[in-house]
Amino acid sequence: MRRGFPDVPHKVELFDALLAKIILRPHDFQVVLVLNEYGDFLANMASGLVGSLGTGASGNSSFDDNDEVNVAMLDPADGTAPDIAGQNKADPTAMLLAFGMLLDDIDRYDIGHAVRLSILSAISDGERTEDIGGFLGTREFVQRVIERLPDHLPAHAA
Repeated sequence: MRRGFPDVPHKVELFDALLAKIILRPHDFQVVLVLNEYGDFLANMASGLVGSLGTGASGNSSFDDNDEVNVAMLDPADGTAPDIAGQNKADPTAMLLAFGMLLDDIDRYDIGHAVRLSILSAISDGERTEDIGGFLGTREFVQRVIERLPDHLPAHAA
């Protein structure tokens, strides 16, 4: 990765120290590359920093010999939440963000970005699920995001 992005600072950190540094100074970190299990821990911790496990998505990528992504797994960081399954209580933000990352990965950054902007717009307008201080259920929040999509889609994608 360092070869492909020489302008991005590269540091090697002990994982436990890295977690503490991210908690204390999250703005110092924009990209963190770790192995899968550490990525799970990191994604959960970062989601907690912004308010809820339901707000973070993560990605795992495999690269070929030319440093091109040949396999990508994109998922919500929050797990399955079996305690609230079927109750319209889960925060779908992480799932929607993972979907936006998938769109980016298949070269539809325009639509992925529109999804992200629609999510942020809804949250900014106070249309949130209960876990982040709102009143909406899962289905209602997704509907609010869908309603905002046309405002953020490029003309050719709408």
